[in-house]
Amino acid sequence: MRLPRGEVDASDPIWEERVSAYFDGVNGLPAAGDPSEYAVAFEAVFPDAADRRSYIEAAIRKGSPAYGHRVLASLITSGLVRGLFTTNFDPLIERTVVLTDELVPADQRAHLTVGALDAVERAVRCVRDETWPVLVKLHGDYQSEQLKNTSSELQAQDEQLRQTLVEVSSKSGLIVVGYSGRDDSIMDALDEAVALPGAMSAGLWWVARAESRPFPRVISLLERAEAAGIEARVVESENFDELCGDIERQVELIDVLRSYVSGFRARPLVSLVALPTIAASTFPAVRCSAVEVLRMPSQASKVVLDRNLTTEEARQLVRDSGAHCTVSSRGLALAAFGQDEELEAALASVGGRISGVVPIDPEATPPISASSTTRSSERSRGGGHCARSSVAKDTKSSCALLTHPVMTLMHCPIVDSCPISGPPTGQISRAWSRGATARFPKR
Repeated sequence: MRLPRGEVDASDPIWEERVSAYFDGVNGLPAAGDPSEYAVAFEAVFPDAADRRSYIEAAIRKGSPAYGHRVLASLITSGLVRGLFTTNFDPLIERTVVLTDELVPADQRAHLTVGALDAVERAVRCVRDETWPVLVKLHGDYQSEQLKNTSSELQAQDEQLRQTLVEVSSKSGLIVVGYSGRDDSIMDALDEAVALPGAMSAGLWWVARAESRPFPRVISLLERAEAAGIEARVVESENFDELCGDIERQVELIDVLRSYVSGFRARPLVSLVALPTIAASTFPAVRCSAVEVLRMPSQASKVVLDRNLTTEEARQLVRDSGAHCTVSSRGLALAAFGQDEELEAALASVGGRISGVVPIDPEATPPISASSTTRSSERSRGGGHCARSSVAKDTKSSCALLTHPVMTLMHCPIVDSCPISGPPTGQISRAWSRGATARFPKR
């Protein structure tokens, strides 16, 4: 059946699944999620190298630096990041460093050096002489004659650039963000780096989305690193901008750079609003069960594990156990809301055990998402569930569920105001709400 293109919604997951199912394994294309997916598809659409280069150049010219680029540039200008390696072709990092360099005195500027496939010696010299900072473009620059983006081109990495990656990685820690690990040539270099004595003294940190699972080659690399005594972890972050936002809050930047990046920070999705103060009749023309949240939790239970789990893996164990809890991964530990006994029982297969508390910054990116917190406050298996709405009705207890990006609160609106650490009903566990306070309307 042929459909008009206008009837196909590319953003609809159902259509996305149908299109993937149609093309998987057809005309030599690999299945969705295969490590070679990008390279094979790109070569199929643009068989000629000149056409590939023209397409990339046209796309890159439309780009502009994002918030994450500006944070990274500020870190480079501040001397906090020395070596960078990228598989991207665009010039956004170096362009943004020029802007941040202009904000500081001339003798404090970073003057980032860029090495690529047509400037290999420049990169080698900087690494050899420790002339930092340096940015190495492993797949080339969009203005280069040489670009690596097809299967055959990605099979072999320029040997000198490969050695600079091995050398820099072996001497310091490595954070990998926005990279899937699809290229055997680069992964081979990282395998070589972790095998060197004393490599990655500051650890190996692989950043990935919470709902995604790294490729087997990445898991193998992390296991090799751990076996070699390197601290290796999967760090969950939704995207590059969110990761840079977390980093910005943790580092010291001079005032002019702090002001610069703050100006590009995204507006918060949730902001405080003033409550209505207009005098009105006490007659309840409209009654609802929402509550005013006065203070958000500052702590969650800390659950330590015997092995690394992603957030999705940990939540699957919780779901399988039927426990009414919610968790978020922090490597060998979880931040959790729920009854201690239920948490330990649900995570017993991975050695889960309560070990104090973990701090939560309500102003920062919440460690536990709204879509996963509702189950943590249900009182029974038939309790209310509001995965996307802000207020929903519990079908059994006439209580309300109030969803917040950090946690979900449940209450029976019979008292005036109290910390949620134990209202008179005794129906809300201390573990749900460390430090949270809400106001309950009288009836």
